[in-house]
Amino acid sequence: MGRVSNKMAIITGGAQGLGAATAMMLAKEGAKVTLTDINGEGAEAMAAKINAAYPGSAFAMQHDVTSESRWKEVVQEAHDLMGGLNVLVNNAGITRDGLLLRMSEEDWEAVIDTNL
Repeated sequence: MGRVSNKMAIITGGAQGLGAATAMMLAKEGAKVTLTDINGEGAEAMAAKINAAYPGSAFAMQHDVTSESRWKEVVQEAHDLMGGLNVLVNNAGITRDGLLLRMSEEDWEAVIDTNL
């Protein structure tokens, strides 16, 4: 058995990059994973890739982490799908290319709302 066998994890920003790699490794080590991402189709594609390697271990949801109401839904749905919840990998994050002094208020708020 793997190091995280029978654990259940939500991974935000799971459609690509570090979130996708984390989800794949957790599934490899025996966990069930729910990948969430603002890019719901990307999360579904990554979950399908994980399930091809580790059948029945991955689920996907569209999720804007800046939405408090969506957080409540995602946590409940993930709990129901996986039969519990042990781990949160809060990986979602964005950046805007530009110096802080030149960043628009809208860009600043998007970065803060997503990353914090």
